[in-house]
This record gives sequence, structure tokens and C-alpha cells, in this order.
Amino acid sequence: MLRFLIPVSAIAALFLASCTTDSGARDDHKKNEAKLPPAQLAFISIKNQLAGVDWNKAIDGQKLKPVPGLVGFQIGLKVPNLTLALFTRNDQAAKGLTQDIIDLSKAIDIDDEAVLLQIKDRATRINTMVQDTRADNYGDLLSELAGIEQIIKVYFKSRGNDTVIQQVVFGTWLEFLHISLGVQLNQNLAESLPGFFSRAAEISYFREKFKKAGVADPELEFLKKNEPYLNAPSGKTLTRDQMLALEKSVGELRARYGVK
Repeated sequence: MLRFLIPVSAIAALFLASCTTDSGARDDHKKNEAKLPPAQLAFISIKNQLAGVDWNKAIDGQKLKPVPGLVGFQIGLKVPNLTLALFTRNDQAAKGLTQDIIDLSKAIDIDDEAVLLQIKDRATRINTMVQDTRADNYGDLLSELAGIEQIIKVYFKSRGNDTVIQQVVFGTWLEFLHISLGVQLNQNLAESLPGFFSRAAEISYFREKFKKAGVADPELEFLKKNEPYLNAPSGKTLTRDQMLALEKSVGELRARYGVK
């Protein structure tokens, strides 16, 4: 089981990067660096306290039909699952997920063939590299995946469309929350791991970005409804019933993005 545990800190690094990839977000992160709870804590907690987690079982590889106006969220949902597929060396899941990202990218009106070719090239390299069992190419895999995100974000940034960018960021964050909740619930824990739900700064970040980007009301409503769960004091745990309630709410939002 060790091979499922090694990648967790790197997964968290990508999670943190997903909230700060575009230049504006990166600048905001630098300003609020001391306030933002490190996303690594969530996954490091799982790694240290729940040894033996089979991350392969956490991968959701279902293909999503593009939902008009919500495709950025859908791409975001794919990123964490592809990350897990890369680290568990699940080449079949990785191939399907990279193709999903390519297909969804076309659905968000990326009509520049050169940009689509860049995405396809990186996806091809990922599919080749994931079959290499050497542990020392994890960084290269992450770089290729982050590169796909960056291509999409730069494309829409250059067109003054911040909405899609923030959709991708939130979708990624939401899916990591879903995966982490699922792992804890599947372990039949009576309460959550300590410190996992101290996400106040992230709630503040998304509220600010959503209002500026014009992201739809359901996302803001989700944050408002679940703030009692996601704004827990440092070290505070949630009961199993509270985790189930939060996961139900996460599931409803994922369903809005076409997840079944």
C-alpha cells in the first residue's frame, strides 16, 4: 500500500497550486499567504492517520457531458481524479481523464487550434509517462498536468474571461473536498480528522473571486450553507453525521455539473 501513500503531499501541492495558478490569484495568495490554511494539511492528515488508503478506489472516471455555462467546473472536477490516476499509475483511468479534459476544453469555445494542440501534446506525454513505473517522474507528471491547467487559464485570461478560470479553480477544490470526505467516511470514522475543515480563508477567497467573475449563485449558496462545517476552528472535528451532511451538499453541487 505504500505506493498509494507516497503521492499525497504532492497531490496537496497541486491542490494549493490550483487555487493560485493564474497571476492575479497568485498575487492575492502572496498578500494573504499567512491567512490561507495550507491545503497540504488535509492530505497529510489522511496520509499520517489513515495508512492503507487505496487511492485508486477514490478515482471517479465517469465521462461528463458538457453542461453549457458550467464546463469550467467540469474541467476542475477532472483534475483531482487525473492526479490520483497519475500517482496510482492507473494508465487506463489517466487516458480517459486526459481525453475528457481535451473534449471539455473544446466545449468551452477554445477555437484556437494551436492551443488545442498544446493541450493534446501534454495529454499524450502524460499517457506515455504514466506507464513508466519509475517513482522519480512524479514531478514531471505534475508539471504536465499543471501545464494543461495553465494553458486553459492563460487562454481565457487573454480574452478577459475570468469566469471560466474561477470555475476551474472551484471545481478542482470541490472535487478534492469530495474525495477527502469520501476517504474519511469509507473508513467509518466517528469524527473527521482534526484540522481538516478549517477552510475559512478559502471560503473568503472564493466569495471574493466569484462576485468579481460573476459565477452563478448556487456556488455562493453552497459556501454560505456549509460555512458552519468549513469554518471550523483549527483542530476542530466534525461528527460523522456532519460529514455526511456536507458530503450530501457537495454531491448536490457535483450533480449540477453533470455527475451521476
